Order: sequence, then C-alpha cells, then structure tokens
Amino acid sequence: MRGAGNVFQWYYAKIDEKDLLQKLNFFLPYVSKERRYKVQMLCVGLEKKISLYSELLVRTVLCTALQIKNNDLVFGKQALGKPFLKTNPALHFNLSHSSNTIAVAVSDDPVGIDIEKLKAADFRIAQRFFTPREWSYISKSNQSSDNRFFEIWTKKEAYVKYTGKGLSIPLHSFDVMEDFFAKQIQTWTKDDSIISICGRNAQHCFVDGIEMKEQAIEDQILTYSR
Repeated sequence: MRGAGNVFQWYYAKIDEKDLLQKLNFFLPYVSKERRYKVQMLCVGLEKKISLYSELLVRTVLCTALQIKNNDLVFGKQALGKPFLKTNPALHFNLSHSSNTIAVAVSDDPVGIDIEKLKAADFRIAQRFFTPREWSYISKSNQSSDNRFFEIWTKKEAYVKYTGKGLSIPLHSFDVMEDFFAKQIQTWTKDDSIISICGRNAQHCFVDGIEMKEQAIEDQILTYSR
C-alpha cells in the first residue's frame, strides 16, 4: 500500500492482557500526549492496552500507507471530533474497537468503520433507534436476529462516522436497508465480531481485512520510529 492513489484497506487486531504493564510502559512514548493521558485515566488493565494499541495500529497503518516516520504524523480533529491527519489530509482513516478487538480503515476518500462483539442483542435499542424496515429485517429470523441486530448497528455507526457528524445524526433518521447504502457499506464477520465500513463505493473498493498480530504492530511502530 503506497501513499498515492487507490488506498482502500482495513486492518484488525486482537489484543490480550499478556505483559500488560511492561508493554504499557514501553510503548506509551510512541503515541500522542492526548492518548497517553487517556490510557492513564482508564481503570481496567485491558482497556488501557486496547486504547494504547488502537493508536499504535493507526500509526503503523498510516506510516505504511505514506512511507513516513511515526514522528511525522500530526493529527487533528474536525469540528465534531472526527480525527484526521493534518500532515496529509487527503488520506482518510477511522478507528473502532470492541472488547479486545481493534479495527482501522484507511482510504483515499472519507471512511467510517465500526466493530461490535457478537452477543445477545438488546432489542429495545432496535425498537427505539432503528427504522421499521430495519427492525423487520432483524426480527424476521429467530436464528440470526442477534447477528442481524449488530449488522444494522455497525452499518449505522459506520455511516455516521463516515459523515464526521457522529450521533448528531439521529440513528432513526436514515435506513441502511435502502439501495443507496448497498454501495456505500460493506460488512464482514470475523470470529466473534462484526465489522462494517462505509465509504464511497465501499462494496467494490474494500476487500477482506488484514489481521495484525500484536507482535507485528510492535515491530512496525518501532521500525517507523527509528
């Protein structure tokens, strides 16, 4: 993946609590001051590591795409909080994590990604925040209703993240079952998680994700920081 043209890729990584304190202390200097503060404020050990490795993964992905050093990455935030790369705003990225899994998408165009752990769904959320057609799609099959709930949920989250407006867009105000979203959103199931990506022609541009092991993230951030 190079820094010019036709960059459409996403990555995911599973993180565990192994060597937690050692890795936190060693890799904190490789992320932003804002991220270091956020990590230190978190109480649960795995949450600290997920927060840290989320930015480490973003940095390795962007350094790989642009073939630049970690220290050359300068981040900013749009008006409603969506992060962007000040040093190369033409390259877009987005991040999501759920439980112990992180997902990052990078693209030449605006992009949004959401990942959710598959579990028993709270259908009261669907009845309150989803459209009637979305709720019908979820409820028509008892065997896959939980999975369908998280399919709709991740598609909605990916879309509002793609727009950069976040939850200022009411979730019930748009219907991801409409034809417009068929080209805009692609969804995958990975192990016990479901991931959706929203972007221009995402159905045709994005292929299957690349799994990054912890060790690979660590090796790459060190390589790009030398």
